[in-house]
Amino acid sequence: MVSKAGEEFDLKLKFPEDYHAENLAGQDVVFTVKLHKVNELKLPELNDEFAAKCGPFTEMKEVKADIKRELTAQKEREADEKFKDALVGELTEKSKAALPELLVEDQLRSIERDLTQNLMYSGLSLDSYLKTQGFKDKEEWVKKEARPAAEKRVKAGLVLAELSKELKIDASRDEIQEQINFFKQQYGKDKKMLEQFDNPNVHRDIANRMITDKTVAKLVELNTKK
Repeated sequence: MVSKAGEEFDLKLKFPEDYHAENLAGQDVVFTVKLHKVNELKLPELNDEFAAKCGPFTEMKEVKADIKRELTAQKEREADEKFKDALVGELTEKSKAALPELLVEDQLRSIERDLTQNLMYSGLSLDSYLKTQGFKDKEEWVKKEARPAAEKRVKAGLVLAELSKELKIDASRDEIQEQINFFKQQYGKDKKMLEQFDNPNVHRDIANRMITDKTVAKLVELNTKK
């Protein structure tokens, strides 16, 4: 086992099949490594002194209680989101709403843009993703994965919009302005980002998002009453 500074050793590795450089994807490689420094990780003792460094705590039991609260809250949020998704999904399945192709195409572009951006952050390309997921080309991916997802999004949006009308749910001008002010505070002094909130289209998008959220909340309420 290598454990001293100055030692050299070889690492036999294999590039991932979806590696962004196609000439290296799936290839075996040997890296010669020289160890310059060895650090040992020492875990701190979980005592009251350590607790004081973690925040406004005086005892370790307070830290453990705080961690438990955070984990419980996280699990509750996850359960709430799954419940919301299930309700919207069930409502969407029962709907016979016609899907405007223009909206579906718009969602397709959004899905491809988001996926491409996320892959780029990982050093991957859309082509490599298609290959690792077993799609022979982009057309097959659109048909089997992207289009069904886009149609589901559009259908859910139409159903919730219709439900909001049925339940007479709306967003007041004050509510919209309050949300805009909140976003502006989040962006601080970023002038370019702040300017977008003067755009009426952005106001409309914010209003629609608020109405959708309020509609989903009402849907949850109607399905949890005893």
